[in-house]
Amino acid sequence: MMNNEDIERKMNFIVEQQAQFASDIQQLQESQARTEQVVARNVEALAYTVEAVAQTTESVATMGDVVTRLANMTHAGFTAMHEGFTEINAKINALVDAQIRSEENLVRLEANVARTDENLTRLEANVARTEANVARTDENLNKLTSDVDRYLRGKNET
Repeated sequence: MMNNEDIERKMNFIVEQQAQFASDIQQLQESQARTEQVVARNVEALAYTVEAVAQTTESVATMGDVVTRLANMTHAGFTAMHEGFTEINAKINALVDAQIRSEENLVRLEANVARTDENLTRLEANVARTEANVARTDENLNKLTSDVDRYLRGKNET
């Protein structure tokens, strides 16, 4: 059997246990309230993160479109520039060919000028000889005319 003292000890023990249990429950409730606040903040952060990821995904997709358009425009520009360079190269090649032909023509022209100079020198010599011959012919003709005049005068006098 239990005496009063034992019953009182057991009752005190039960009361202390009940008090400890109530204190533990209180701590658990406070901890749960803090956890609920943390979970609520985490839910808000998660919602914000989901929205940020969605916006980032949209921005990345837009940026991808922009980069694709830029790449296409750059490619088109390089293609046009290449075609322009091809056209310019063709014109430069035509100019080089024309220059080569001009230089060849110039060489031929210089040769022709040299031949013309030689021919002119020979012509001048021939003209000088011809002038000398004409002068001698004029002199001889004058002598002949004079001789014929004298002859005719002499015949007319006789």
